[in-house]
Amino acid sequence: MASPWVGLTTVTADQRGKGLGRLVNGLAIMAAFEKLGADEVVEFVHADNRASRRMIEACGLRLDPTILCGLATPIVDARFTT
Repeated sequence: MASPWVGLTTVTADQRGKGLGRLVNGLAIMAAFEKLGADEVVEFVHADNRASRRMIEACGLRLDPTILCGLATPIVDARFTT
């Protein structure tokens, strides 16, 4: 079963709220299924990143509470997304 990782969609602050993230993310998901033959896709979002969660859910994905994931970064690093 192919399960590509899709994501890391970022939209500049002045362009947010226009559906661009949903469009790009949706196209990536469609390509994963149609071009790569994926059976499922995986995306990661920070638990408190509501905007990204809404965007991912608008693309038809759902949270799977049985999957836990973590990422270790140095404390001095800023987050890539807000």
